[in-house]
Amino acid sequence: MVFSVTEFLQSPTVADFEALKKDELVAIALHFNLVVKSSMKKQEVRGIVVKKFVDEQIFKSDDLPPIVKAETNISEYEFELEKLRKDRQFQLEKERLEREERDKDRQFQLEKLRLEHSERSTSHVRYEFDAAKNIRLVPKFQEKSVDKFFPQFEKIAEHLQWPFEVWPTLLQSVLVGKAAEVYSALS
Repeated sequence: MVFSVTEFLQSPTVADFEALKKDELVAIALHFNLVVKSSMKKQEVRGIVVKKFVDEQIFKSDDLPPIVKAETNISEYEFELEKLRKDRQFQLEKERLEREERDKDRQFQLEKLRLEHSERSTSHVRYEFDAAKNIRLVPKFQEKSVDKFFPQFEKIAEHLQWPFEVWPTLLQSVLVGKAAEVYSALS
């Protein structure tokens, strides 16, 4: 059965009005030249039509359920929901920033500890290195095989983690012959 606006308006009842679908409410609104959009919710269209019916005295406001009040409640709930959503979003952003700050602080503390440990271990090696004890580990220098001596010395020094500053002292102690003369001439 096709809905007819003119038939409905000839003998409108509250029960018939309550049973109307959204499309039928839109048809009634357009009949009265009311501004409605198809994207509007049924409750919104219904509220506009109810207001027109009350103004035209087709229905008494007491006969109809409080549609406008329901819309207000819906709007209030939507507003409250949006407020809660924004509060939650703000709280999440605040927590994220605090977490980032803690992470940066933790990274800073770790880097500080690493540098302190590095300084301690470097200074510890420098002050505790005993050249006299390590001199016996330096390979024997032979003038005939100079090209083999220096790579061998470097390999031992790096493996034993001797401080670079003491390498010349250790080398000087094993140099003999022309190599010793050249070294003393450099000094």
